[in-house]
Amino acid sequence: MCGRRRPLIGRSARLPRRVLRRMRPSAGLAPRFGRRSGAPARLVSGAVVGHLSATAKWRRRILDFPPVLVAFSVYEPGGRMTTASTVYHYCGAESFFSIVRNGRLWVSDARKTNDRRELEWFKDLALKHIAKSAATGDKMLSDLHLALKVRFELLEDVSDYYVCCFSEKKDSVPQWVAYADRGTGFAIGFDVNALRKKIGAALLSPSYAPVPFGVGANGWGFGPVAYAEEGVANAQIDDLMSTIVSAPFVGEDVTDSARDHIDRVCAFCKHPDFQTEHEWRIVCNTSFLKKNAGLTGTDMLPDTKWRKGGYGLTPYRETVDVLDCVKEVIVGPGNADRDSIEYVKQFLRFSGVKAEVFLSVSPYR
Repeated sequence: MCGRRRPLIGRSARLPRRVLRRMRPSAGLAPRFGRRSGAPARLVSGAVVGHLSATAKWRRRILDFPPVLVAFSVYEPGGRMTTASTVYHYCGAESFFSIVRNGRLWVSDARKTNDRRELEWFKDLALKHIAKSAATGDKMLSDLHLALKVRFELLEDVSDYYVCCFSEKKDSVPQWVAYADRGTGFAIGFDVNALRKKIGAALLSPSYAPVPFGVGANGWGFGPVAYAEEGVANAQIDDLMSTIVSAPFVGEDVTDSARDHIDRVCAFCKHPDFQTEHEWRIVCNTSFLKKNAGLTGTDMLPDTKWRKGGYGLTPYRETVDVLDCVKEVIVGPGNADRDSIEYVKQFLRFSGVKAEVFLSVSPYR
């Protein structure tokens, strides 16, 4: 599929995927698109046909790479795509005790993670792609590139995002080592859809745009991380460029739309060196929630708390109670309770958690 370009306009006019996402909201975690199941509609109005004709040259000039159509899934090494129904939060024994007793997860400042380029990676990729396309002499894209640079560098940088991280992998040695005190902790398995609904996260499309009619507060999101590589096609830049080329001229609306798209994807996009983590994350856009509180007078932003983290003093916030979203608990390969797993089960029952308990089968110690 990645070896051929998608036809821009076939024998009959077709709706852009961006429009289809708005027309066909999914009842599941996110819509899935493909050449068959997500095929564009063929019967469109004369206005849409005219719109497509007017923007066809922009699509041919800008979308010069084969699109990667992704659902809310994560690519395995080698290109195999998997879909998660359960994701795992790896943590030390003390954190496990705190989560079960208090029922809440912590979302921490994304700039305090182990990724130096957190929140910046996709912004740089997107601006470079627009600049490269503008280098052909396209004044529209040149003006947009300048407007976006002014927005991000002088007026308002990427929003302040707080995140809580999970992995698709149930029993992963790298996860045990990095996030569960070298295997002495636990992995808590959460039901994906139950957790998304509980925290009020918006339903997102494959390119991380909110799906119309989806229930959820726009300040919260939940989904898999995309590992974008410079110079390699990805659905997020494809959707960004589709938004840009559908506008007749550069103005406040298209600049705002492009800026908002880049900002949102920044919270879900990481350097490909981290792809072995198979990460999912809860994201909380605190900048949005602060603005929303000022406009509506309703404060949906949890109180800020502080902790000492691996990368210095770290602000964090708590989610709502999510214990009823827990499906499984995996006892780490070096956990002191491996030989007394009944104590773990008793603790969960005492705390009102109905979850299966498993021992890690990893030989790591």
